[in-house]
Amino acid sequence: MGVLLKGIIKLIIVVLIISAIIYDHQTGVITVKTSDLLQKAGINTIDRDAYLKKYSEAFDCSKPYWRNWGPGIIKCDINESEINAIMPVAEKVKGRDILETAWNLHKWEVENTDYDYEKFMALEGGTLLPHEFLQKKKGVCRDYAVFNYAVMKALGYRDIYLAYISMSSSIWGHAVLVFKYNGTYYALDWWGPQKIDAHYAERWEGSLSIVILNDKGEVVSYVGVTPWEVINRLPQLTVMVIGILLIVLVLKY
Repeated sequence: MGVLLKGIIKLIIVVLIISAIIYDHQTGVITVKTSDLLQKAGINTIDRDAYLKKYSEAFDCSKPYWRNWGPGIIKCDINESEINAIMPVAEKVKGRDILETAWNLHKWEVENTDYDYEKFMALEGGTLLPHEFLQKKKGVCRDYAVFNYAVMKALGYRDIYLAYISMSSSIWGHAVLVFKYNGTYYALDWWGPQKIDAHYAERWEGSLSIVILNDKGEVVSYVGVTPWEVINRLPQLTVMVIGILLIVLVLKY
């Protein structure tokens, strides 16, 4: 009876550990806490040049992953057909300058679109083309970023870019449209156009880096609290390794 009870307890513990790993994979809750601990221990950086090279390669239209989070689309897919599809919205939001247009576009999206929480929670890959976003009227950050880029391009603005934000507080990154106004970079984010500075980094709970890319796949600027990038996968891998070790220990003793 004692052996049976011990076996049942082990099984329950193993199920709880596996459930925790699955829950963390879906929500990132445990990973975020692990990331904080790793940062306090000083385990949080990789080579800056390798990081910049990685995002430049995301613009290779011949590779299957270029659509994964959006930057490749502005090089490979923003064609005349896409521009024509979103032109009615572009004409509706056009302002006296790019900053006013950005505020108008933000207002239009608040009133006409929704964030796609199902896509986010399902960890669904891929990025919507501008006409697809317009049809669905919902998406995640990279879908909004690409759509916003297409609108600005349709109106003839030149100093427009796509940016990827890496955050020290989360395993998730964030994509936004970036544009230049009076020589200063602005991001069109959930709160409307935001000047990219220390305050903007704070709004994202300490973003470590903002890599700004043009439609040729070139890194035009690198903005951040530090010149380093958190290894986004390290906290997640740490959680999984600890979970596996706990399972091994439970089964062994």
